[in-house]
Amino acid sequence: MKQGDFCGNPDVLNLDDLFEVCRKRCADALSRIRAALLLIRESVSPLTHVHNVCWQIAAQTQAWPDLSKRSLFALMGRLNWRAIPVKWKESIISLGTNICDLQAVERLLAARNNMQDFNKELVGLEPRGWDPKDYPDSLLLEIEGNIRIRGIQGDIAAVMREPPEGLSAVMQLNMGEGKSSVIVPTIAAALADGSRLVKVVVAKPQSRQMLDVLASKLGGLMNRRIYRMPFSRSVKLDVPQVHILTEIYKRCVSDGGVMIVQPEHVLSFQLLTVETAIRGDKALAQNLWHLHKMLNLGARDIVDESDENFSTKFELIYTIGDQRTVEHGPERWVMIQRVLGIILKYSRQAKAEFAQGVEFDEESRNSFPLTRFLSIEAGDGVLLRSISEICKRGFQNFPIARQNEQMRSRLQDYIMNLDPSIQTSTTVEGGEFWTEFKNNILLLRGLFAGGILRFVFGQKRWRVNYGLDPARRPSTRLAVPYRAKDSPSPRSEFSHPDVVICLTYLSYYYGGLSNDDLTISLDLLLRSDQADLEYQEWVTTSDGLRESFHHPKSINLRDREQCLEDIFPSFRHSKGAVDYFLSHFVFPIEMKEFPHKLSASGWDLATPRQHPLTGFSGTRLRNRSYRSIPSLNRSIGILLISIVTIHRSSGRRCPSISIDH
Repeated sequence: MKQGDFCGNPDVLNLDDLFEVCRKRCADALSRIRAALLLIRESVSPLTHVHNVCWQIAAQTQAWPDLSKRSLFALMGRLNWRAIPVKWKESIISLGTNICDLQAVERLLAARNNMQDFNKELVGLEPRGWDPKDYPDSLLLEIEGNIRIRGIQGDIAAVMREPPEGLSAVMQLNMGEGKSSVIVPTIAAALADGSRLVKVVVAKPQSRQMLDVLASKLGGLMNRRIYRMPFSRSVKLDVPQVHILTEIYKRCVSDGGVMIVQPEHVLSFQLLTVETAIRGDKALAQNLWHLHKMLNLGARDIVDESDENFSTKFELIYTIGDQRTVEHGPERWVMIQRVLGIILKYSRQAKAEFAQGVEFDEESRNSFPLTRFLSIEAGDGVLLRSISEICKRGFQNFPIARQNEQMRSRLQDYIMNLDPSIQTSTTVEGGEFWTEFKNNILLLRGLFAGGILRFVFGQKRWRVNYGLDPARRPSTRLAVPYRAKDSPSPRSEFSHPDVVICLTYLSYYYGGLSNDDLTISLDLLLRSDQADLEYQEWVTTSDGLRESFHHPKSINLRDREQCLEDIFPSFRHSKGAVDYFLSHFVFPIEMKEFPHKLSASGWDLATPRQHPLTGFSGTRLRNRSYRSIPSLNRSIGILLISIVTIHRSSGRRCPSISIDH
């Protein structure tokens, strides 16, 4: 049955008659198969009378093999299909396609009163681009799911099963195109032919859903087992356990099973193999390496959300050695807080000059309002003015103002430019100022030339890409990555210490200090020798603090009501208070580092291997090679129309886009 069997109008179609025709075809196909099986049963010549009685008893007590449709379709499974004669294959396939036609008419009958749903079902009845005899699992998917694999789904599945030239391929596909429910199961079932391990790589947020989908699609008539590989550094393995895992995964291959894994599990196993070799356990390392080759280098991978999983932003780190205080601390975070203060000053000025280039919440009562660089030009302008002031005036522990003008100019060029001239590098690194303040110069160079400030203010959004996570266990008061709005990533961390320091400062500047944070900070400050001087930093950046509390001796922490109502609200977003709290209670305790690290990123998932790797992408980047097919042009056009619609709704006019070509 195909589109040509219809004229497209449910009013002129006698769907009830068509339903009867399809039902009769199914019944006839099933009757022919049952008749042939009965002939086989009757043709069996028992050697003795006893055997004849046994055959009769088996037939009369329903112990004879079942002749139901489900038992017949079970013959289409991978283990049985190759042993079935061609004529029997044709009969079973005929039954299956007739049942699919019957299901299609049932769907049309259900949608006959809704023209949109009716046409959608009708469009799906285009001829199959694949042969059910070659891919019986796909036909089983249609029967059990009561669906029809659409043309675009079949085209994509064909390319991903056998990529052109045998090279890895990424296919661009929009949401709602049946990627997880149709395409991935058909590809996985076809590839899991007993000759290789087939893995479906999916990110953690989607892993539970993908597991449920694969179990429902592959675990029914297809009778495929789904394997998992949850793995982390906390898993302790010995040689016998590695042998057991090897046998399990070999069974997955031989049984035609499909393994679902998360990227961090794959990378964690890879790093464990390297760490074991470094540790000197040669026997275990060798066995882990053989298993690693089987699971990765010799596997056939299907990757969901390739943009996210192959990104270098996705990184897994194994720390090695004893934890220690971060290098150049506490001067490291003190210098960064001063740099951030200068960035704040020039961001406020840049807002007037680059109205659309800087996001600066001028209405905020915070001493450090929400700040972001929206354009490269605006960000570079703020950074250039900031480093110019630093190299002109300097600050405590960085007395650059004492240097002559030529040296200050060389230092500015060295700190601001990633690739300074040889003369600049020689002058700076050969001077006395370098000998005494080398770490401070390199810190500033990393912030400005290394792109850390551009990254922090240009690519990261508070509460979207980073923020605090009070519920994390083990607990931390440092900024952590977010997966989405107000959704902290449960175990991820930022790897670069200067990024952590910057984002932690900004998180507290924007979110403020809690009452407990302010209590312990004021308690320590009031007992310090520099209370008067440091308290003035708090007062200067406070929000409407009453003049009667402008001296530290006026603060009485035992008067809890006064603190909660009159003092804490004014200091909650004070930059001076935040700087004091972080410098005394957070960074000295939590800013630690390890002498060595092992690192693996999303790029390691695409290591050259024996079999090609195929994946899906929701976007189409110009700097990446994609395998495209003509039927995908419609998906790309729909994506473009969606983008245009979004821009139009925000007040911008864009030219119309046609997807006919």
